[in-house]
Amino acid sequence: MKKTLASFLLLSLILLSTSTLNVSFAQVPPAPPSNHGESGNKGPSGDAPLEDGIGLSLILAAVYGGFIVYKMRRKETEIKLQSK
Repeated sequence: MKKTLASFLLLSLILLSTSTLNVSFAQVPPAPPSNHGESGNKGPSGDAPLEDGIGLSLILAAVYGGFIVYKMRRKETEIKLQSK
């Protein structure tokens, strides 16, 4: 019981300290540039294309998923070989 209570208090102390630390260093956002809104509002990235980054993220997610499936199947075959 004491160990659980101590770990709970430690975890809550860490969470509380990190949340208040982020709030204490907050700053006022800078003013928009002088030409902001002349030709339509643009985001902070301007006209950066997203297609390449999205495609790369999807490829990496597929490779990671394939690796996980490979590890699971390899583990299943090892279990089958050990039981024989």
